[in-house]
Amino acid sequence: MLRFRARATLLSGSVEMRAVPESAGTIRLETTATASFLGARIAQSHTTTWLDERTGLPRRHESVSDKRARRYLFGPAGYSVERLVTKGPANQPLDRWEVTSRAEYTYAAGDDGTVAPTFDYYGMLLHLARLDLVKVGDESVVPVATSRGPVPYRIRVAEVVDTETTVLDRRTGAKREIAVRQLRLRINPADPTMADEGFLRMEGETEMWVEARTKTLLRVSGKIPKVPGRAKVVLAEIG
Repeated sequence: MLRFRARATLLSGSVEMRAVPESAGTIRLETTATASFLGARIAQSHTTTWLDERTGLPRRHESVSDKRARRYLFGPAGYSVERLVTKGPANQPLDRWEVTSRAEYTYAAGDDGTVAPTFDYYGMLLHLARLDLVKVGDESVVPVATSRGPVPYRIRVAEVVDTETTVLDRRTGAKREIAVRQLRLRINPADPTMADEGFLRMEGETEMWVEARTKTLLRVSGKIPKVPGRAKVVLAEIG
């Protein structure tokens, strides 16, 4: 479990990420994001991704914000996106929501002509650990599923530093310093106008600091639509 604190001009919030192993070789990755303006909560969203434990590829992704939702279903050759609404409680299963639209997209082809592995945004964050990102200049391109089709995301190592960070260990209740080698990653969607997923719906280039070996996310910086300045999301708790 990772918990982050988010801050921008007049805006604050939190993001929690939790990975839970399930039966049948599946990992469930959940995130909950909450935003407040001058102390009053203005938005909350929740995502759940079910991934294949062996390959890391997504099987299903659900994103819920207020009484609107999106559901992604991933198949061998492509994925579908459903938009849903509800007049009932927002915490009820999506199977009880009304589907208002559905679209299907084919995966892009990789360099060798085979299907390019495609991820939802949060599944892409877990996939970072499988990429050969070690030194400045290393880069990879990862297709990310959006509601308007797959978008290639270019991920490049911009900086490597050795430093310390302070986090709260929820298992012990104590704060501790962690010595880490960090990579600063610059993440750019090929088409920023289609990149409508991710932390607090950040747009354009996103900067992420990750632990060099495991690629555990430490902090994120990016532009939130209609919010002045750049928002920063910093790891505060681990458990």
